[in-house]
Amino acid sequence: MIWQRLRGALGIAIIWALAWAPLGIVLALYRYCCGGPLTFDTPPPGLLLPWLILFGAGAWLLGGAVAGLLFAAVLACTERGRSIGELRPGRTVFWGAIGALILPVLMLTIEAAGQAYAGWWQGALLVLGISGVLGGGSAAATLALARTSGAPRIRP
Repeated sequence: MIWQRLRGALGIAIIWALAWAPLGIVLALYRYCCGGPLTFDTPPPGLLLPWLILFGAGAWLLGGAVAGLLFAAVLACTERGRSIGELRPGRTVFWGAIGALILPVLMLTIEAAGQAYAGWWQGALLVLGISGVLGGGSAAATLALARTSGAPRIRP
C-alpha cells in the first residue's frame, strides 16, 4: 500500500516537473531578449543563452517536482481512501493550488523577516499568484490524466 502511494506521488511529481519546465525556458528567453536582471554570476556572453535556458528549465523543473510532491502529500492527508480519479475537479484544483503554495509561502515568510524595503510584498503576490494558478492547472491536468488513463487507480 505504501509503495503504491509513493509511486503515485513520484508520478505526480514527474508530471508536474515536466509541465513546469517549459515555463522556465520561456522565462529564460524573455530574460535574455528583454535584458532582465541577472542575480547570479554571469557566464561569458557566448554561453549566456544556453546557461539561462538550463538554469530556467532546471529551476522550474525542480519547483514543479516539489509542488507535485506537496500536492500528493496534501491529497494523502485530506482525501484519504480516494483515488485521484474519484475526486471532484473543484476540490482537486483547490488542493493543487494549496500544494503549490506551500513552498513559496514558507520561502516568502523567511524572506519577509529580512526585508528592509517597502513594497516587497508586490513581488511576493506575483509569485504566489503564479504558483497558485500553476498548481491548480497542474492538478486539473493530473485529474484529467488519471480519469482518461487505463491504469489502475493509484491512491495518493
